[in-house]
Amino acid sequence: MNRIDVTLYSEIMRSLRDQGFDFILIGGAFFDLYAKKGYIEGDIDLFALSPDPFFEEDTYRSFAVEKGYDVEQTWLGTPRLVHPEGVPVEFYQNLMEFEMPPSFLEDAQEKKLGGVSVKVLGLEHNILLKARAALVEERHADELAERLRRGKLRYDRGVLRRLLGEFGESWPAMERILVERGIL
Repeated sequence: MNRIDVTLYSEIMRSLRDQGFDFILIGGAFFDLYAKKGYIEGDIDLFALSPDPFFEEDTYRSFAVEKGYDVEQTWLGTPRLVHPEGVPVEFYQNLMEFEMPPSFLEDAQEKKLGGVSVKVLGLEHNILLKARAALVEERHADELAERLRRGKLRYDRGVLRRLLGEFGESWPAMERILVERGIL
């Protein structure tokens, strides 16, 4: 698994923001930065607010060409830009099996993580997004449990239970995943 230095992460985030990209940091990178590890394992996942990764894909391609990134696609068909140093930056939106409840978007706040200000959700929100991803790929559930244990991250089980309801029909299966791993 790639280890991404926080300095490189900060450079990538600033570059995207300077070019007008608006996004919410999600996924493993959020957990690593929240735990103040000093590095990120894997890739950088972003929930794209604008430009739209489907209707404005050319904006992503132009950015990639200008900055020397390779252009690929995520499993959803959204842009995956690979930094010249090999760091994948994946952009997501609500599509098919990827689900970000509208209330989560409203809860996003600017926070300084890794030396750069980015939009993020709370820890409990990110735990639930990982649990939702585990409905598609089981490995996400084990990864989540490991990240929480290793990072010694404190979260509020009451908040998790309240936010679970935002996932409609998916919440019972998500709850089972969280209970089986001792998260709930």
